[in-house]
Amino acid sequence: MMTENIITISLELIGNILGLIVFPLIIIISARKIWNEKKESGAINIVRFILMCVFITFYILVILELLYENTPARPILEENSIWATSISDFSLRTLLIGILVSFAIGLVTYANQWETLFYSPIFFYGGMILLHFSTGFTFLFPIYIYISAVIGLVFLYYTGIRLRDNGSLGLGILFTLQFTTIILTNILINEIINITSFVFALILGLGYFNPFTDGD
Repeated sequence: MMTENIITISLELIGNILGLIVFPLIIIISARKIWNEKKESGAINIVRFILMCVFITFYILVILELLYENTPARPILEENSIWATSISDFSLRTLLIGILVSFAIGLVTYANQWETLFYSPIFFYGGMILLHFSTGFTFLFPIYIYISAVIGLVFLYYTGIRLRDNGSLGLGILFTLQFTTIILTNILINEIINITSFVFALILGLGYFNPFTDGD
């Protein structure tokens, strides 16, 4: 038992360090690629831009989790609705997870050229946020997150395979790894999956995830 605890703590430390190093690196590289492509073609690569936004959101979550799990700031984060362990409880963490699944839906609609639906996740989720701050109503948040997560994952894989789109497939794998840690209760396995997801995020962000060489 003690050995397992030591391994778990060590993996958690490795995961925290990886998260703090990997995501800023990915964000900087992604931003440079977007900027260079913008200068060459005059247009922004929307797929790469959405992926960068996903990485930024993940990084904020990594920082908040690090503060919550490893510093005395836990009571402050809980009292100010910054972090809640349950998605059913409204917090900044819940908002960020909702943003992640909205990005997933947005990427699916863009890759499939469903232009009329491209902004629908933004408007719908934005409306939910306004409803919460005006009425305190939070019931829709967990429903939206779970339903959008399932729909997003299914269509990310579908889009990635059907359109041979590296970005959609890569994001689907990354989201699968992260959502698995929410479902599972074994801390040791969760830490291993968490580290795996950070390594995969680095591979994806650097552009080395290319099962379809002609994809984005």
